[in-house]
Amino acid sequence: MSGTRTTGNGIGFGSLLLLTFIILKLCGVIDWSWWWVLSPLWIGGGIILLAAILITAARVAEDRHRRRDPRYAAAQEIRRYSDLLLRGRRGHR
Repeated sequence: MSGTRTTGNGIGFGSLLLLTFIILKLCGVIDWSWWWVLSPLWIGGGIILLAAILITAARVAEDRHRRRDPRYAAAQEIRRYSDLLLRGRRGHR
């Protein structure tokens, strides 16, 4: 190989499916509602939205778990006191 990289910039499966559905609808081959013809758009968007909701819920649950952990609370206190000490030293200069 000459060291060149090939990236996948082609059309994706969802886009190809959407294009196929639109062509079939406009040619009269299928008699589907436009909601179903455009379903690759909203189904893909729904999957992304669902993934975002699940990731956010997992992070919130992890954060709540950390806050109940005494080691996390101790680390927070240490950070708070060290910030106060550093600010106090800076103020006396």
